[in-house]
Amino acid sequence: MLEDSNKGNYEKLTFGIMRSLEKRAGVCDVKLSERQATDRSSLVAWEQKHSCALPDDLRSFYLTSNGMFLKWNVKMNDSRIPVGRLEVNSLDKLIRIGPCTTTDHANPSLFLLDFIADSADESEKGNPHWDHRSRIFELDPCDGYGKVCLVYRNTAQGLPAQRSEIWFLDRSLRWHPLAETFLSYYRMMLMHLGLPQWQYGFTAVGLSPQAEQWLQMYCPLRFGMDCKHFDVQPQDSESSSPNAVDISRLFRGKLEKKKLPNPIQQNNKKKPPVSSANFKAIAMTLFSHILFFTLLLFV
Repeated sequence: MLEDSNKGNYEKLTFGIMRSLEKRAGVCDVKLSERQATDRSSLVAWEQKHSCALPDDLRSFYLTSNGMFLKWNVKMNDSRIPVGRLEVNSLDKLIRIGPCTTTDHANPSLFLLDFIADSADESEKGNPHWDHRSRIFELDPCDGYGKVCLVYRNTAQGLPAQRSEIWFLDRSLRWHPLAETFLSYYRMMLMHLGLPQWQYGFTAVGLSPQAEQWLQMYCPLRFGMDCKHFDVQPQDSESSSPNAVDISRLFRGKLEKKKLPNPIQQNNKKKPPVSSANFKAIAMTLFSHILFFTLLLFV
């Protein structure tokens, strides 16, 4: 848990997302790692080492907190499922994807990325080409399903890199633009609550059924706004969507067993009243029987 002195600062840093998550059905174990602010000398040393000028919004972020790591789980029955993960690497983990010739997909090189861009078919020609002057830094490891990167393109030789963008590198080593600035990406990450694989909604690959389901459960409004980027179309009603989930029913406790009727109470139930026509028929039958037995006595 965060100390009271820092809780207000982190509420501002995360735009109150922790309080919002704690009120959502099924969400539990909302934890934010406390990070100290980065000193300016470390920022200057990083920029000199990589010959890059950090964008103002990312610089301000690091001067507030040296990265961020927030995670939250979902409780279903007796198990807790890790779902949300919001992460921004600390300054020391803002590592560069180097221009070496390795072919490791987990740590790709510029040589490998440029080779894949050259081998792309006509539908994938949007992949950028990288040269030795390009600078790419891992901003978010995305729990292994991709990488969000701080990218400096078209840099001039001998001069510090200035203009940066935010790109997403998927598992097949294809590039997809996410945002022009770090602040725009940071807001996107918060609005999607760090749900798994949300970045794929802004790619030609599209969301997996599981990722789409998580978004419909916890970000229905955001999911509707993002549908123009998705391959699937929003449904008019929850019943018409195969992936729609009723969250109120999913996390509600076990349904109460249906009470069986008590046989004693059933026997004590009042019988329906006899109508006037039936009463007259019964009286006439009884009178005829009495008259018959009376005549037998006098015969």
